[in-house]
Amino acid sequence: MEIIYSSIYHIDFEEEEIKYIEINGDDIIEYIENIIKEMTENKSVKKFNVKRDTTEIISISNQFVSGANTVNDDGTIALTSDFEEECSEKIATKLLKSEKLAQQRIDRMNKKVKKGSLIQLFVEDNDVYKFILVKVEHEEYLNTETLKRQAGLPLNKKILKSCIIEYNEENEIKDIFLYDSSSSISDYWYNLFLELEAIRDDTKNTGDTITKVNKIIKRELAEHPKEEFETKNRLKGYFLTKDEFYLDEFVQIVFEPIKQMNNNIDVEEIEEKVKNRISKYCDGQFSIDKEIINKNKPDTFFITEQISLIVNGECGSRIVSEMEDGKRILKVIGVPQKVYDVFVRTE
Repeated sequence: MEIIYSSIYHIDFEEEEIKYIEINGDDIIEYIENIIKEMTENKSVKKFNVKRDTTEIISISNQFVSGANTVNDDGTIALTSDFEEECSEKIATKLLKSEKLAQQRIDRMNKKVKKGSLIQLFVEDNDVYKFILVKVEHEEYLNTETLKRQAGLPLNKKILKSCIIEYNEENEIKDIFLYDSSSSISDYWYNLFLELEAIRDDTKNTGDTITKVNKIIKRELAEHPKEEFETKNRLKGYFLTKDEFYLDEFVQIVFEPIKQMNNNIDVEEIEEKVKNRISKYCDGQFSIDKEIINKNKPDTFFITEQISLIVNGECGSRIVSEMEDGKRILKVIGVPQKVYDVFVRTE
């Protein structure tokens, strides 16, 4: 991957100031390279559409691509440093205005838009262009020499918002991916600043993701009933307890425990299938629609803190209770072989 252009601006909407930071030194170059790696490998993204080609950020991104593909008479490309700096400043100013407007909207709720720095990158990756915008929130720390509070870019556990505009070989926009590590993707980021609109809503994402992942679990773990049962339970638990879906996190929580249960199962292959399937048909980040999760909610009987009995409909005499040696016993009659195998007691 070749970095054609990069810039950093500190954004301070309270002081109504943007400050250009010169990129020099190994540390900041390594920091930017790590940002690129994180963003391009991240699967927990949400796809967005362009509202119109004339919006400021999209227009500038397209101009970068056009300039990189236009050759002057002397053999140089038309993308000049003056143009790059002018456009970079326009983008930083647009974010400043967007953050200021967002803060005005949330003032009455005693909330604050977090201050941060905007990293802008124009890169060529496998013969296609990508325009990348990343806002990294500042983190406060005490200076070890002055012992005064300062703010800076965090090295670890970065809280950031990102946008990757990917172009195809014909230099047309192919995909736009957004990510927000702190919560659902902020309105001021995708709407006020980038002027984009989501392709899929949260309701569709929630329902489609559950359906497609359940099909993969059923197919890939068909010969392992216990692992299938527990993996489906972890899937349900994730959607019941989380407000925001992150694909990488989801795969880690739901599928990684299989490795401890059965080392004969190729968990990495299953995880890759899940990531590819979701990336193709759903978003890798979205707010979970709890109405979908709770729709047609079955009757649930809590037996212990670890065990619940869920009944979706009429069960007739297949579930019976008995007393045996002074103990209350619950029996489920006529279970399928796969279910029976999950609970076989081994001596």
